[in-house]
Amino acid sequence: MGIVIGSIGVLFGGTMFLSLPLFQLLMPGVSSGSIIGNIKVGSFFRGIGSTIATWRIIHWKENFILSLILSVGAIFGVSVIAQIDQKWIFPLVCIAIILTESAPFFTKFFLSQKTFFASVFLVGVYQGVLGAGISIFLLALLRIKDPDDTQITRLRIQANYIEWFTTFVVVIASFFYNTLIFSVFLPWSIGSLFGGYAGSFLLHFFGKFSGKTQMYFLRFSFLIALITSGITLYSH
Repeated sequence: MGIVIGSIGVLFGGTMFLSLPLFQLLMPGVSSGSIIGNIKVGSFFRGIGSTIATWRIIHWKENFILSLILSVGAIFGVSVIAQIDQKWIFPLVCIAIILTESAPFFTKFFLSQKTFFASVFLVGVYQGVLGAGISIFLLALLRIKDPDDTQITRLRIQANYIEWFTTFVVVIASFFYNTLIFSVFLPWSIGSLFGGYAGSFLLHFFGKFSGKTQMYFLRFSFLIALITSGITLYSH
């Protein structure tokens, strides 16, 4: 599943909505912070595979500044989620779906260059708390500065790198909050590493999926996450 979801994550993004149900089924008694933290370890290794395959296209200096701001917010977010009961994943998923669906709208109509860095920090907080659909947020933020529709694939590569950088910070923070489980994140991370590498090559061939196709896939993952987290909430 790490290989499959890792590949899908690079191609479409938003795979936290697929990872959460899997981990909730496998780890019914642990905290939300532990589930999210262990998923993020796999996301980090998926990002390594993705970055290796696309490093020549990444804008390192510009993205590093954005990544630092996101990371500060992410550390704060991890401290919020660390020991929260798993039943809170359902409302978090609902909030994440609303935010993910509205991200392009808010960046288009309510954000400007003046509020850009404040918005980046808030997205970083969200990355630390849950981060579902984070690549969509990052892509929307990057499009504020580069709205050219022909550059979406290139911007997605930048967003993948920024997500990887901030995920590393989330993993370190999760380690200090003692929410990581070695026997869980090790096989997940190995699969995610290969999945991220494979997905990046597939991105070159299938990077021109229509926006409608990508949204169909994303909304299908919404449904899976809602059903699984809803069952978990009911069982509590």
